[in-house]
Formats: sequence, structure tokens, C-alpha cells
Amino acid sequence: MADAWVYIDESQSPHAAGREPFSLGALIVPAPIPSVVVERALEALAADPESNEIDRKTLERGYFHASLDSKNAHSAICRSIVREGFAATFSSKRWHFDQKQSETHSGHRLHRLAAMLSIEAILQDDYDVIHVVVARRLGSFEDHEIARWPAYCREVQFGSTIRESFLTLPGRYPLITAAPAGADEPGIQVCDFILWATQRARPEGLTLRGKRDWVDRLGLRPSSGGGMVNGPLRDFDGELGHGARRRSGMVGMYKGEPPPRSPQELSDGQRFELLMEMASDVRHAAKIAAGHQRIGHLTNELAAGLRGPAALGTEGLREALNALATAFLLVCDTLPVYDVADPQGCSRATEKRALAAAFLGGRVRLWLPEGASPWR
Repeated sequence: MADAWVYIDESQSPHAAGREPFSLGALIVPAPIPSVVVERALEALAADPESNEIDRKTLERGYFHASLDSKNAHSAICRSIVREGFAATFSSKRWHFDQKQSETHSGHRLHRLAAMLSIEAILQDDYDVIHVVVARRLGSFEDHEIARWPAYCREVQFGSTIRESFLTLPGRYPLITAAPAGADEPGIQVCDFILWATQRARPEGLTLRGKRDWVDRLGLRPSSGGGMVNGPLRDFDGELGHGARRRSGMVGMYKGEPPPRSPQELSDGQRFELLMEMASDVRHAAKIAAGHQRIGHLTNELAAGLRGPAALGTEGLREALNALATAFLLVCDTLPVYDVADPQGCSRATEKRALAAAFLGGRVRLWLPEGASPWR
């Protein structure tokens, strides 16, 4: 079973006074960060002959907090992180309050959105479960909001999946768990230090315009960065070691010949043919879902997709088709239902994915021949 752990911390509350950006960092690793990383650093700091009053406060506190620690403490935790040899991906999001559209999100809405965006890339990776550990923040990201956050992530991701501009893009829906943590959680301390070091470096795209000394000592390599010009959100991604990405082999738009047909190009009969294949894919997935490490958490959605109309009439039929199309999109790339090495199979999956999304988005209709049903 392939699991990923994501530690999320932020530099300040979205409610903070002034115009400083709200920054959030997500550290993605293929295994939990062990406590020995912090324990070893605290031991080194305690034995440091140059320790000072700030260091004594850090030792009394029992954990590192980069904005409060001295250079001695920074050196201790940095050396320990490097010694551990993490294979990790780090994602940093910065929300600039002085830009247009910056006031449309604030407080917990901004916090949960930034956290969602920070794990967006890993949702395309070949992980079965994503365990998210979130530093709680009173007033903007408390325990009850963290508990609801995985459902919010799926809602946002699914909404993007059915948008017309994303019809052909794969979308994986692994199980996401979220748990709150305090500042003394080892993974949060490591994330906090990397976020602090990244902020000092002032990334603009892939260029570091500020003090990059700690980024260099960490061995954090910039991998991507950007943000809409004059927009509120800027992002920066980097890697430690060989990173934590696991390529899934999924495909987007098939590039060969013949290319996938768009939903608008298909006749009613061709759409029905694809609908029957969707039902077959969902039926197969439902048979193996119980206890399955990759799609077990989708069991209820798969069953709902195969239930058929709850009542006669147009509305009951539409609800049943919505449930079937939803079940197909959730499982299509998560299982996946196609062979990623088969170009024709990938092309066919692209057509089905696009048709299901277009139907849910209200851009095409689905027609059933008299007496025919995908639920039989």
C-alpha cells in the first residue's frame, strides 16, 4: 500500500493585521517524519557551547519554532533534517492581500483553500492514501474545520473535473485523512523550518531574490513556481533528495490517431454506447471495492451509481444518471479502469471521462433507447 504524509503549517493567521502575505507550506513525504529528527537536534543544541538565552527558551519549550529560535537552533534542526536524508516535496503558497481579488477569501476560507491547493499536485500521484497532518490555528483552522477539510478537498477537485476546460484531464480520488497537530509535532517543526527558510529566500517563480543561505544548506532545489500576474496567489515548489512524487502513468488527452472524440461530436447512440461502458466499469469496480486499498473508500458512491432510478420520470432518471456519471469519474483514474499502456484504451477512457463531465456540467444530454438500461 502506497501512502503519503503531508505536514501543513503556516506563517501567520489570515486574520493578522497589516499587509504581510499569508504563507502556508506543505511538506510531502512517503513516510511519517520520526521524532528522532527533533530529538537529535535538541541534543545538539543543548551541547552547543555557544548557546544563549534564546536557545535556553527553545530547550525549555521542547520544540523548534523558526521565527522564535536563534541561529544556533536553526543550525541544529537544519543539520538534523539534512542528516535524515528525506525524499520530500515542499509546496509553498503565499496569499498577497494587496492584490486584486485578495479579499474574496479570508479567515478559515483562505486557510482551507491554501491547504487544498498545497496538496493539489499529489492528487495526481500514485498514492492510495494521503495522511494530512495540519497545524491547528485558533480562529482560522481549528479541529472541527480540519475534520471537514477532506470532504472540502473532494468537492473542489470534483468541481474542477467537470469544468469544460478540464474535460480530458485525469482526476484521482485517493482516501484523504486529516488530523490536527500542535507545534510540537515533529513533522510540523520540520515543515515550519523549511517554510521559514523559503520565506527568507523570497522566491519569484524559480528565482530566489532574498537570503537563500538556509535553503542551500537544506539542499532544497526549486522545481516550479509562479502565480497569476497581479493575482493574489503565488506559489513555489521545491524538492529534497529525489522528491516524493510517484508518477501514476495516467494520461490526459490522447495524442495519437484517431484522437478522442468530444462529447459534442458523438451521436445519441454513441453516447449511449459509452454510457454502457461506464456502467460496466463501475460494476467491475464495485465488485472489488470492499477492502480494496485504492478504492475501498468509494464503495458507497459506486453502489449509488449502480442503484438505478429511485422513481419513474425524468427527474428520477437524471438523478440516477448523475450518480452513475459521478461514480465513474471518481473511479476512472483512481483504480484506473483502463490500461495506461494501451493507447486505444486511454483514448476511450478520455471519451468516457469527457462525456461524464459534460453531462454533469449540463452541456450534453444522455439518451436511453426504449427498454434499455445501464443498470441491468
